[in-house]
Amino acid sequence: MNEIMAMLTAQSVKMEGVGGGRGSVTPQLVAASLRGLDDELVLYGCVKFSGDDISIAPLAKLMLTNTLNAALREGWRISKRESVDTVKRLSIVALNESVCPRRCLRCRGAGTLNNKGACDRCNGTGNPQDYGQKLLASVLNVSEGRAGAFWQEKLRRELSVYQGFEQDIADKLKKELKD
Repeated sequence: MNEIMAMLTAQSVKMEGVGGGRGSVTPQLVAASLRGLDDELVLYGCVKFSGDDISIAPLAKLMLTNTLNAALREGWRISKRESVDTVKRLSIVALNESVCPRRCLRCRGAGTLNNKGACDRCNGTGNPQDYGQKLLASVLNVSEGRAGAFWQEKLRRELSVYQGFEQDIADKLKKELKD
């Protein structure tokens, strides 16, 4: 069991090619490995590490509820042209970005160009630049100014929730591996 839990790392699993190469990491194995954690962490783990399509809808629903609660708790000032749909789109963008992060289009996520050095577009990270105002405005259907002044901060907040999930999962797996 320890060997299989050690496979549950974001670095070793690629979201493309679901079904191939993941045969030994099933949603049931992920759920068993994460027993005792909150439901959203288990669902997130099943989606992220085993590509479990069944867990996506309940996870998205839980995370939308969490985002709406944060909006109420923090007193987000949503303009008249924005709505709950805008918050829903934000929640979906954050979930998608966390589960299946975008890659630099120039180097295709490798970080290098033709083995000649670091990609100048992503600075060798393999990741594209963060959501800019224009892209976020397009996805959320808001103005560019509003996307930059208000929604980018909210997206960073949502992404930090998922970073916390990944840290909690890593901590749980480390503890299980030690035991």
